[in-house]
Amino acid sequence: MTYAQLDALSAQLAHALVNVHHVSRGDRVAVQLSKRPEVLALNIACARVGAIYVPLNSRYTDREVADLLDDATPALLVRKEAIDHGTPLVEGDNLLSASAKFPLNSKTRCAMRTRPRPCSLPRYDGSAQRSGAESRELDVRVPDAQRRLGHHVR
Repeated sequence: MTYAQLDALSAQLAHALVNVHHVSRGDRVAVQLSKRPEVLALNIACARVGAIYVPLNSRYTDREVADLLDDATPALLVRKEAIDHGTPLVEGDNLLSASAKFPLNSKTRCAMRTRPRPCSLPRYDGSAQRSGAESRELDVRVPDAQRRLGHHVR
């Protein structure tokens, strides 16, 4: 599988998660499948949606899986066979076939791709203050490397 194929498959899986299984940002998706490239694409698809990927060991028994599902309370369980639990289940192969129904174009890929948020660092002026009753400036020694890179932090 190439990176382009992985990107395309993860975009299609993300659409299937949102449009077919109604997974949204912050939902947990428990996955108990053997290791294969499609599982990696599902992990990336969860990240695209903003869902939390909860991996389950493929050797866990049904009882162990049920206990973990009670703790994790996922919105969706992706597994080979059904389990006696209230969590909505989708079989791994069915998820792949459902994802193939979504056409892939540039709008689809861009809409599901998460973009990093810009962060702002506090301005560092070389001094620190104590909190509490004795609020006075402390002598802080700035390492040479940080002093040289200080203009990048501001």
